[in-house]
Amino acid sequence: ASPLAELQRERLQQAAPSFDLPDLRQPWPWRSLLFISALSLAGLAALAFWPAPVPPAVRAIAHSEPVVADPVLTVFSGELIVQPPGYTGLPETVLQTFEASVAEASVLRWSLNLQPQPSAVALQFHDGSELPLQLADDGLWTGERQVLESTFYRFEIVDGPALAEPRSWRIEVVVDKPPKITVIEPERTLTVLDRQQSRWPLRFEVSDDYGLGRANLSITLAQGSGELIEVSERTIRLRGEGDDKSRRYVSDLRLGAYGFARGDDLIVRLSVADNRQPRAQTSRSPSYILRWPTELSAEVGDIDGAVQRVMPTWFRSQRQIIIDTEALLERKGSLSSDAFVSESNDIGISQHALRLRYGQFLGEEAAEVASNPGAEDEHHANDGHDHPEDFFDSKPVFGNAENVLEEYGHTHDYAEATTLFDPKTRSLLKAALDQMWRAEEQLRLGAAQAALPFEYAALKFIKQAQQAERIYVARVGLELPPIDPSRRLSGDTRDLAKPMDRLVAADRDDPVANAWRKLSVSEAEPEPIDAQLLEALDGWVVEQDARLEDGLGLLALSDELRRDPVCSECASRLRQRLWSLLSTPLAAPATRAAAGDLGRSYLRAIGEGESP
Repeated sequence: ASPLAELQRERLQQAAPSFDLPDLRQPWPWRSLLFISALSLAGLAALAFWPAPVPPAVRAIAHSEPVVADPVLTVFSGELIVQPPGYTGLPETVLQTFEASVAEASVLRWSLNLQPQPSAVALQFHDGSELPLQLADDGLWTGERQVLESTFYRFEIVDGPALAEPRSWRIEVVVDKPPKITVIEPERTLTVLDRQQSRWPLRFEVSDDYGLGRANLSITLAQGSGELIEVSERTIRLRGEGDDKSRRYVSDLRLGAYGFARGDDLIVRLSVADNRQPRAQTSRSPSYILRWPTELSAEVGDIDGAVQRVMPTWFRSQRQIIIDTEALLERKGSLSSDAFVSESNDIGISQHALRLRYGQFLGEEAAEVASNPGAEDEHHANDGHDHPEDFFDSKPVFGNAENVLEEYGHTHDYAEATTLFDPKTRSLLKAALDQMWRAEEQLRLGAAQAALPFEYAALKFIKQAQQAERIYVARVGLELPPIDPSRRLSGDTRDLAKPMDRLVAADRDDPVANAWRKLSVSEAEPEPIDAQLLEALDGWVVEQDARLEDGLGLLALSDELRRDPVCSECASRLRQRLWSLLSTPLAAPATRAAAGDLGRSYLRAIGEGESP
């Protein structure tokens, strides 16, 4: 601002206190305010003492008895205490809900505070059992129960008002599983002993959900052959490395300490128990066999005691080929060159026939015939079957089943040739075929000395295949079911099937399909479902509970619908669950096609049709 303006402002400020300024504010309307306040208080007092309107139904009985509304029972507070079994090592848990997932054989304790207090309270379980609760001094309703399987329940009030929200509560039981055994070594169930081997290493890994108990290794020694088999068994306890829930068991068996000799079988099996109470669960591993094979010698039969050979008898002719070759080499000095080559070629033909027979079992006959046009005639000439003289020159005849089979298949071949052996045995037999081919080549050229190593190699692969294809039958005896002594020699045949019994038609009454059809009515016109259908459905669920994904949930839906038969929402949920459980309907027989004009003419001709 300018200096002149500043000077004028100072003069006005000095002279302002001496001025007599008027009061420009409006005065308060005290009279109006007092009147409005008095009127408002009078209105509030009139509303407070104004009588409430009476409904017509109550006005009609106003002069009889006063109406008192029924009190509704309310669960004010409550808790569920879960005490798992001691062997599990799990702590006690206090839940503020009445649903829980607990360990098997846990003890559950309920504590309820209800307002107003009823005369009695009980827990009603889905299997029909009941647990009455006791009223304690502190006004809480308490009770306890041990649960062994999954269940659901609801609160039942005796001689008292109903619950505000009646519902079911679910208890899911986690079953204690047996120990799980994993075999690390040996890798196969049958191991052939290496000549340099003096110990048999064994490695196992075992785990359990709560804790492991004792581990025993069963060792069985089977000695002898045929019917003269001696079996001795012993059991040793193994001490594992690790914690209570996961351990590794290691054992190196000294073969000399068990009298293990050539031709014997040493069989081991691990069994491990857990710490479940009151009865422990035991898991057993498969049996693992260590076999010390006998010397290569001529086989005496297809079945040797408890060991069965699946090789045909003519597989042993490879040894005869070796014997003939060695005999030819011993007589080489006394034979002319042409005679030696001729006999060597004859042995090569025998080797060729044997190789073809192996090829039949490996599905290689077609390749042999394709590579050698004369092999088909030679094979048919040596296959052991009689054929007509014009068999190989005859032409196929249309409509002749035998010609069709001979043209597109081999009537005396083995249909299961390509699937008879496992991959390892097939590889051994293919290696034997390769050695036979090399031996045959040298024999056909007259080089019997050069063929002999291939013949021995082929025999070695054959013996290995025979050893791998043995089927072990347990020599420790059969575990037959227990015999009821009271029925022995009594002639009681009540439970035995009679040869003349006729077939009885299967019961087509399917409770799942019956319930689903009943629940499939229109929701616009709900109908109460029959209690017998639900009972039949519950019985089916109990029988199939082990194979159902959530059988307990299905029972809960059925119970919910039983308590409210006209609940359309409950029926819809149950129907959705039953849809996936419906069995596939059996296919109906196809309707026979109409005869047609030609068929009707034929029927009229034989006198079975209608006259036109």
